[in-house]
Amino acid sequence: MRNGLRYLILVYLCVVSPAVIAQDRPANHDGQTSVASASIEFSRPKIIADLNAKPTIAGRFDCSEDGSIYTFIDGYAPNNAGATPKERLALLGIHPDGSVTSFSWRSVQGYRDISLPKSVYVGNGQVYVLVEGTPDSAIEGRRSPYPLVLTFDQNGSLIRTTVLEQGLDPLTFGVFRSGNVVVISEDRLNHRMALDLVRPDGTAIRQLDLGSSDYLALQASKTSEEGGQRKYNPTLLIAMSKFFPLGDHLLLVPLETSGLPIVELGEQGVVKAVVPQLPEHAVLESFISSTTSALKMRLATVVQTQHPALDPQGNLLSVGTTPSPRITELSLADGKVLSETDIGSPLVQPACEAAGAFRLLTSTGSAGKLAVVAAHSR
Repeated sequence: MRNGLRYLILVYLCVVSPAVIAQDRPANHDGQTSVASASIEFSRPKIIADLNAKPTIAGRFDCSEDGSIYTFIDGYAPNNAGATPKERLALLGIHPDGSVTSFSWRSVQGYRDISLPKSVYVGNGQVYVLVEGTPDSAIEGRRSPYPLVLTFDQNGSLIRTTVLEQGLDPLTFGVFRSGNVVVISEDRLNHRMALDLVRPDGTAIRQLDLGSSDYLALQASKTSEEGGQRKYNPTLLIAMSKFFPLGDHLLLVPLETSGLPIVELGEQGVVKAVVPQLPEHAVLESFISSTTSALKMRLATVVQTQHPALDPQGNLLSVGTTPSPRITELSLADGKVLSETDIGSPLVQPACEAAGAFRLLTSTGSAGKLAVVAAHSR
């Protein structure tokens, strides 16, 4: 089961062996797809600098075009051995050479009481972080936080703070190539997802509608235990969804779920949507890469517990998963599985694909040091 700190962020938000790549081949006489395999070669692990022994990955992965991996790490406290648990939580850019860049989201000029990050988006050569903060000018006793989108350059410098409307309560967000930001909140009155498109200065442009691809509406249409799985709490379901860049558009992916569509979103609304055709009991676990025709993801199975955390309506408040040791390529045309890559071990954390290579994180050595690895097909 995933580390609990990861789910705190989501809800507040929420040794390598050989591997092979399986590629499509025509179906045989039994109707089963046969595959041909090509071997994968892993680079020598590069120890990530400045991390304490056995650091914990406490968030999802994002990646930039150069193969740098962005994630939350619990255990990053250089030159500060007495750091508190919150101070040890860092958003890091982990570069292919093992060096790191830290993105300081705790300090924003003009604001105090900065929250834990709700969501992160990497794209357009920048790193964006969604937090909440109270203006320094707020009167004591009347303090109410504003949602803020912090924009960092890839050197870790804060270059812009976008202040959103106080009434918004976004859980996840993405940034179009134009710089316009789309945030998703829960529309509790209508039991749907509310999407607001805003300019980089925070002023409203329009609301977007997911229509028949709205995750909350689709989940509400299912029976409580359909498919043997409980429904997710709406806040958790939105917080587990994540945007990724796709040219001038964004790709909205419902992570840790199955049966919900992956949505290509433009600034005017939905461009297209497709429901992944996953193996039985599988869910989408993490995003690796995408093109205009396909995307690669890691799948997982949901951990079933005897006493799950539930809200008053009986919906799940947290989700644990057991990741697959494979990377699965899915068609964005019909959602079918195109190929699979066996990465050899569930201990390896595949993060992204860039410059013709997979970028992965793994533990190495007796001290459990975190290391970055590249995997190339031979």
